[in-house]
Amino acid sequence: MKTIQNMEKIRRYLQEYKIAKTCDIAEMLALSMARTRAILSKMEDIEAIGENKARRYKLKKRNK
Repeated sequence: MKTIQNMEKIRRYLQEYKIAKTCDIAEMLALSMARTRAILSKMEDIEAIGENKARRYKLKKRNK
């Protein structure tokens, strides 16, 4: 239940800011970086850009 709520918070955050680093999302959720990455990896509507320290996340474009 809490994970689903955090996923919704991440979606809203990325709708507002478009792109974000793991540390920005973790700070917003008040979670550890590791837990934040675990949640992000389960989200199919999130796209990871870049590798390792340069990684950013954004919402995938929806096909209409």
